[in-house]
Amino acid sequence: MSQSAQRRHRLLALAWLVVAVALAFHQYRLWRAPDFVTDVAELLPQQSDQVLAEATEHLLAAAATQWVVLVGSTDWEDSKQAAATVLATIDPQRQKLQADTEGAALSGEVMSRIVETRGALITRESRQWLQSATQEEIAQRALQNLIQPIGDGLSSWRDDPLGLLGQWVRERAQWSRLRPRDGWLWVEDGDTQWIALPFKEAESGFSAWDGGVNSQLLAAARARLVDQNLDVRVLAAGATLQAEAAAKRAKFEMSVIGTGSLWAVILLTFITFGSPRPIALVTLSLVIGCAAALSVTDLVFGRVHLLTTVFGASLIGVAEDYGIHYFAARQGTPVEQRWEQLRQISPGLWLALATSGIAYLALGLAPFPGLRQIAVFSCVGLLAAFLTVLCWFPWLDRKPLRTTRFAAWLARSLDRWPRWPGGARGWLLASLGIALLLPGLLRLHAVDDIRLLQNAPPELMAEQIEVGRILGLASPAQVFLISADSQQALLQREESLTARLAGLVDQGRLFGYQALSDWTPSDRVQRESAALVAMANERAWQAVAAATGEQLEIEPAVPRYLTVEEFHRASAAAATIPIWSDSNGQHHSLILLQGVSRESLVDLSRAAEGLAGVRWVDNTARYSQLLQRYRIRLSHLLLVGILAVVGLLHWRYRGRAWRAYLPTLLGGAVTLAVFGWMQMPMQLFVLLSLILLLGMGIDYGIFMLEHPGERSVWLAVAIAGVSTLLSFGLLALSATPALRAFGLGMLVGETSIWFLTPVFRPVAGSVHS
Repeated sequence: MSQSAQRRHRLLALAWLVVAVALAFHQYRLWRAPDFVTDVAELLPQQSDQVLAEATEHLLAAAATQWVVLVGSTDWEDSKQAAATVLATIDPQRQKLQADTEGAALSGEVMSRIVETRGALITRESRQWLQSATQEEIAQRALQNLIQPIGDGLSSWRDDPLGLLGQWVRERAQWSRLRPRDGWLWVEDGDTQWIALPFKEAESGFSAWDGGVNSQLLAAARARLVDQNLDVRVLAAGATLQAEAAAKRAKFEMSVIGTGSLWAVILLTFITFGSPRPIALVTLSLVIGCAAALSVTDLVFGRVHLLTTVFGASLIGVAEDYGIHYFAARQGTPVEQRWEQLRQISPGLWLALATSGIAYLALGLAPFPGLRQIAVFSCVGLLAAFLTVLCWFPWLDRKPLRTTRFAAWLARSLDRWPRWPGGARGWLLASLGIALLLPGLLRLHAVDDIRLLQNAPPELMAEQIEVGRILGLASPAQVFLISADSQQALLQREESLTARLAGLVDQGRLFGYQALSDWTPSDRVQRESAALVAMANERAWQAVAAATGEQLEIEPAVPRYLTVEEFHRASAAAATIPIWSDSNGQHHSLILLQGVSRESLVDLSRAAEGLAGVRWVDNTARYSQLLQRYRIRLSHLLLVGILAVVGLLHWRYRGRAWRAYLPTLLGGAVTLAVFGWMQMPMQLFVLLSLILLLGMGIDYGIFMLEHPGERSVWLAVAIAGVSTLLSFGLLALSATPALRAFGLGMLVGETSIWFLTPVFRPVAGSVHS
């Protein structure tokens, strides 16, 4: 190598050293206080509908900071003792937790205002009764309340002779099944006396990366209960616990996949080259590649999603290709030739990097923040690993590298590898292959369920469902979104909808709902109610006066309507009912539903028909449709990527290009056929595996075309293929269905491509075949 070239390489090596030092500094800062994202919603595209986006934000705001523990026993004293143990274990040791034991729907302040409404607040049943009640029925009810008062303490008989206010308050109390008992929040379910311990987080539970502290405290509390020999059950639910479980599982999978991939590469490298030097240098390229990928992703996006790190951990199986190819070319040759050998293999390495980059960049074209993170992570990681090989390896590799027995045996296996026969036999084999693949391809079916992205443990999900049933919690999965120009119009539109929902409740199609207008009706409804009550009260007083012979001197009070602001300021229930105004002055609210079943979804969607400003929002179906739309879009991107890669290869290799891309296309077809045979659904992450197969598989064909018949190239391809199989194959063990499907797709496709690439290899010395 000339002195000018050597000087240029030295400057490149020094420049890359500066980059590596900067990466080390950023990694130190990053891992001192890791802040990875665990919220699945942040993987999905930003919503173009701003109102829907705000509604989702309001739904998640409360759910992301709250979790609850239920402690239950058939013996009330055992329940209280166990609850005290759980509270003492969790609350004092976690300062950012706040035990929320108020649980009262209506505080004293708001109750005093309710009394002042003087008939403006009555139930829907009371309104219907007042509109049809006869004088005799009103008199009978008033006399009964006078003789046998209900004794709710809200108002005197003179103020409320028909007991309408107490009936409204008792109905409102049904917003929660929890009741105060001996200083605890209590609910009965069958024979079990449950105590609820709600907690609030100071920050979103979706940011959990603290080792699952809440889960650990909960486990410690359960252990203490076992030591106390109490016959109790403990259930826990909440986004915080699910986020911690997801973070714990993701970290475990990241560790297993990353560590497994790294050790697989180390073992293969040692067996192949018989020296620690290739191991050290290939590992160095991988470490720098992963560090650069993580740092750049963090700098570009602000935060890194956990699924990006799990996915990126498998990048090891791709990034090591460059180092493996360098040492495969170096093996058994004089040290002095290392610069020349790097120069000879560089065109193939650059082209391989370009095709892999095209495949990964195709992910970034989809408007998925998660996919864009993966695209940036992967492209940067591959580029950094490649530049490490290019800039440092010749300087750090200064000793001879002998040819090992394993390397020699593997390199000679190319001579025994089957070759595509061509002619009639080739067409016969092609027909047989189509006959085998076609049934599987025809059985393919797509599933785009958003729940496939969740990876909470089944036992935790089972507890979540049971807690929701016991407490009668509303689900955020399906809601009604109400919008209007003013607050009063908003309440009136809610009232139009709740009239229909009440019918579904009466029919047993819905358990219940939570609406702001049920607590603070519109001024129109409060005014009409107050007028009905005033007339009925006058008739009641007259009837009682006639029956008792006493003249009642009662001066009707002027009602004061309850406002939304007063309700929100003084009621715990208000925190569970989202209402907000946007920047355009529009008012919005959500009606939450209880006891939604698959059978009731159609009825609920029809309930919004014909009502202005009312929208039925099925978040599960909406996000699933979003996944379907982008699965189709990603299919188009895959086709674009295939055309781009095929065009690039034809520009480089002309008539021989088919030998580079045909094995990859066949490997993709085999992958889809296997999914069809196994009746596994086609989903977004299967398409991701096909895109990555496009980038990685074609690399092998490029290397074989660049150096036809060279055993050292086949050695590098074989080692790279096996290590990639191990890396991505481990993803098939993931507990997350989406990652498991991706891993299986990579396993099947990579195996097929690895086997087929040498089958279509050109004859040594051929430049046209």
